[in-house]
Amino acid sequence: MNITKYIEEILVDRFAQFGFKYEKSDFNWTFIREIGGVKEYIEIEKSEWYKNAIRCEYRKGTSSRNTIAFLRDRIEQVHVYSDETTLREELESIVEVTEKFAMDWFETIKVGVKSSPDNFLGSEWNITIQSFISENNIDLNNPQSILTLDNLLKKEISREDIYSVSYCFGEITRHHLGGEWDVHSEDGPFIKNIAGSKEMTLKPYNLVMKTMVAPNELSLMYFFEIFKNAANEMN
Repeated sequence: MNITKYIEEILVDRFAQFGFKYEKSDFNWTFIREIGGVKEYIEIEKSEWYKNAIRCEYRKGTSSRNTIAFLRDRIEQVHVYSDETTLREELESIVEVTEKFAMDWFETIKVGVKSSPDNFLGSEWNITIQSFISENNIDLNNPQSILTLDNLLKKEISREDIYSVSYCFGEITRHHLGGEWDVHSEDGPFIKNIAGSKEMTLKPYNLVMKTMVAPNELSLMYFFEIFKNAANEMN
């Protein structure tokens, strides 16, 4: 089933009414708007735990909220569908939650203007990152080392370690799936051309921060599997 077709048909114009612009990628669907220098996100992605399900999350700064949190009659943290009709119903439900609850939720979250992350690809970070890799026995050629990174994110870690985790996660993904590093003025270092796709990019620092906000729901391994599955579908 072509989920993208229905998301673009049902959500794009509706979310545009609230100022959200659609960003299409190979593994998720993101809507972004910027108010007062602060970005707000509506992110939809396939569930790794349910065969036919999507999850929708609202994010602003370090705060996030799942659509299901606004629906008291739901148990699963995802939108489950079985066919075109039920997928449309779930997408309409996401629109309804967004209009009735999420817009007010965004208003309640107050954050300062986010500064861009440091360029941890710079030579001044080499010693710090290499020490981190050695101390934590990280193997950049082995995706299983992502589990070590996830365990570290469940603890209180320093700013330097956050950047080191971001670098290691990016390098492991790049080694396993292909791609090349680049630097974005707002999002910092990122990997582009993953699996040869110009539309598949990974922003490791952003995913690290998302995981730190919701460590019981998200993990770097979860995101890695999403990218790996998307890459496999391209082959």
